Order: sequence, then structure tokens, then C-alpha cells
Amino acid sequence: MTKDKKILLTGFGPFRNHGENPSEILVRKLSTVFARQSNIHALILPTEYKRSWDMLEHAITDYNPDIVLSFGLAARRKHICLESTAFNSASTNLADASGYTPHKNDLITGAPSFYKSNLPLARIEKTLRYQGHKVRVSRDAGDYVCNATLFKLLHHAKTEKPDMLATFVHIPKARPQGLFTHESLQETALAILDNV
Repeated sequence: MTKDKKILLTGFGPFRNHGENPSEILVRKLSTVFARQSNIHALILPTEYKRSWDMLEHAITDYNPDIVLSFGLAARRKHICLESTAFNSASTNLADASGYTPHKNDLITGAPSFYKSNLPLARIEKTLRYQGHKVRVSRDAGDYVCNATLFKLLHHAKTEKPDMLATFVHIPKARPQGLFTHESLQETALAILDNV
């Protein structure tokens, strides 16, 4: 990471049976770490299809980042996942934190069926695994708000801001002990930032 790159970090608030979202805790910790660096901004989004994108789009317009790095919870994952692919689809069975359920599968009518992240995720994965971080590239960001966020980010980059790079990082549930504590998640997030 170089200080001439403007980076926007996002995490999500609570949803469904997750009253505490570790991605929010992580991004707030990162915000504290980088409090004196004007090139890094942090934003906590509601886990909602409509409001999250409205807030993120406004932040992109206001801040004009070079890179957007979004974090979200995937409680059952056994790795920290660098999401390489976002699909133009959403579950019509799962309500977001506001109670809203999509009425159709496609997120953006007429958009491609998927987008690929424009960050060098394979290189980042290789570097971080060499450093001992438990990360892997994933090709499935799910069918919930996380996937929708990445898809809309990459669609925005493709159609409005071609120089903007973006990906989504799914983190497992943080536990007091073990592989994924709040501290170890922060260490991996800092390593990701060092390599974007």
C-alpha cells in the first residue's frame, strides 16, 4: 500500500441472528490504526440491500477512492476469503436487516451475469499465505448483501469509474481464542492493505 492511494474500507452492521458483526469491529479498529492518514476512510454500512449501496455510492462520489475494500461476515468459513467473483443475483428467500427481501433474482437488470474483481487476488493470496495468514481466493460471494455490494461496486467501476479497484473480503466469526480472534483478523486485514 502506498500513501498516494486513496482507500475506502467498509464493514457491515448487525443482521439476522448476528447482533455483533465482526466486520464492523474490524473496520472500526482499522479506522483507529489509520486515524492520522488522510488517504484511508472507513464506513460502516447497514446490512441492507438498498441503504448500503446508497451510502457506499455517495461515499465513492465524495471521497473518490482508488481502491474499495469491503469486509463482511461469513460465519462458517474456515479461511479469510478474497472474493474474486460477484454474481448478478440475490436470494429471494432471505430478508436483509431491515426486513426487505428482493422480489427478483437479478440485482441490476441488463447487467452482465457476473463480474471479476479487478485486484490481483492470486498474487495477494500467495503473498499472505507465505506470511502465514489463513486466506484463500473464493469464487462464491454468496447470494446475500455481501455479493450484492461487490457486484454493484464492480458494475460501478466498469460503467462509471474504470480506474477504481475493488474486492470483498469475507471473514469468519471472531472468537476469544483460536485462529480467528479480533486481533488476528486485524493482522490479516493490515497485510491485505499492504499488498493492494
